[in-house]
Amino acid sequence: MSDVNNQNSCKSRGQSDAQLNTDAQPDPCYDKMMAEPKDNNLLNFIATTIETMRDQMATKDDLVKIETKIERLRDQMATKEDLAALEDRMATKADLAALEDRMATKADLAALEDRMATKIDVAAIRADVEQVQVRLDSIDRALVRVWV
Repeated sequence: MSDVNNQNSCKSRGQSDAQLNTDAQPDPCYDKMMAEPKDNNLLNFIATTIETMRDQMATKDDLVKIETKIERLRDQMATKEDLAALEDRMATKADLAALEDRMATKADLAALEDRMATKIDVAAIRADVEQVQVRLDSIDRALVRVWV
């Protein structure tokens, strides 16, 4: 590793002595182009990348809001016990098939309707019976007069 440090150090490139940093490793020498203000592309790229990452990261407030939403959703969701209780109350396919067998079809209802007297028919029959009763009453009275 000392060879690598020596190759990257300023001494190996023939530049001035590199300063030692706190862990006694020589500071790397940067190209002169990096020090020029017109060529800050790498620094600008790094700064832009860090700003983008910072914008994409959630803050503690964002996490609290998300946690609150999750808790509300959790309260609205059904548990396994709720679903089991609901399943016990639901009809099975066999129950529905038995119910369907007991139900009348449209044809059954039409046949029943044909056999049944409608309200209008009942009213007409009732009126006819009343007329017959009136006639019988008048005939009965006439006969009573004749016989008396």
